[in-house]
Amino acid sequence: MKFYLITEDQLENLGKKHDSLLKTGTMCDLMLDIAAHADDFQTFDAALEIANSELDRLELFFDTCDLV
Repeated sequence: MKFYLITEDQLENLGKKHDSLLKTGTMCDLMLDIAAHADDFQTFDAALEIANSELDRLELFFDTCDLV
């Protein structure tokens, strides 16, 4: 688990990107829900792959200095 220290300026930039981040988080939640209720391995695997890519996108967003 990673923790991020965010300055006031970075928090303001986060507010501007809120919708995009929210959509990414929602997509991840949806894919995890689909995986949890999947009846077959292919659906489960595909949903987890998409969820992981959404998590990677969020992690990349916070790991880059795009917040400044």
